[in-house]
Amino acid sequence: MNFKECNLSENLLLIIILAWVLLTPMIDLTRAVPLTLWSLISVVDSYFYAQICFKRTTLWGDWSMAMPIKYLLGNKIYLRSLEQTDVEFMHQFVNNDVEARRLTGTQNCFTLAQIEAYIGSQGHDDSRVVFGIVRHEDDQMVGEVVLNDIDRNNRSANFRIAISDPFTGQGYGTEATRLMLDYGFGMLNLHRIELDVYTINERAAHVYEKVGFKREGVKRQNWYFNHQYYDSIVMSVLENEFRAMKTTK
Repeated sequence: MNFKECNLSENLLLIIILAWVLLTPMIDLTRAVPLTLWSLISVVDSYFYAQICFKRTTLWGDWSMAMPIKYLLGNKIYLRSLEQTDVEFMHQFVNNDVEARRLTGTQNCFTLAQIEAYIGSQGHDDSRVVFGIVRHEDDQMVGEVVLNDIDRNNRSANFRIAISDPFTGQGYGTEATRLMLDYGFGMLNLHRIELDVYTINERAAHVYEKVGFKREGVKRQNWYFNHQYYDSIVMSVLENEFRAMKTTK
């Protein structure tokens, strides 16, 4: 162990123990062997204590490499809370992914500071639940899924999801949607979850219907993007409808 890795009190403790090991035989030869043995045990114990303090050990590897949090598990992906380590991915995703911006109606450019503030605010906003969508095979983040505008009185919420373009078409969005609906109905005790999907996003509309959403109506020309107006489709799913689909699978 490198002394530089320990604080002053730990260094002092190790010096005292080492001095005890060296000086014990000179003090009382009749007690030298047992005391020296005890001192050696103390050195070993102190060594591992210091290692634990710094989350390191040579027997079990590097404890500082924390296991990833996998809050909601699917077959291909899992959902977890957003972390500050996701800032760079999210910054690139919301600004550079042109197709994702078009399909989600994102009209603003976001700074790193704004992304950091967005992630940092998650634990302070009871009206919203945000999860990162992460691939099992390599812990690569591929998008985010959100329940927002959560209304505790009426037991309703709005749903949205965004998958980075390189990761679309692989079933990640379908799994993430099912996991989030199951969480909303099963854990948050919601009764109704709704969404708006733009008519140009036919792939997403198909996924939503596949997991249980039903079309309720059309908002005509309610979204403007790149010199053109688009319609959006209002869809929703109720808790009994989602549970019925789960039992028939």
